[in-house]
Amino acid sequence: MPEGEQVIDEQQQVVNIFDPEFQEEIQLTLTKAQALFIFRILEANIAPRGLQMVEFAYDLMKRFDGVMEPPSLPEPKEAFVAEETAEEKPKIYKDNVLQED
Repeated sequence: MPEGEQVIDEQQQVVNIFDPEFQEEIQLTLTKAQALFIFRILEANIAPRGLQMVEFAYDLMKRFDGVMEPPSLPEPKEAFVAEETAEEKPKIYKDNVLQED
């Protein structure tokens, strides 16, 4: 074992998410981008097994409902349309020079 490296007991890394200690709600502030990033990771990787985990995962994903609202888009404006006149003759160019009639 390399010098200065400590052995970490595997039992210390296991967290029982159903322990009452972990059921207390906390306040966390994220930007919409950060919340969306976390949601996309969870959405792609969450795979609950067992009724308790399904309930836990469902509750977790429901907390991201506000993030998934589509952003409000500005009202579309009318496209600029040039007025056409029937009286105009088409312009004729030859060698990039406008030809007069």
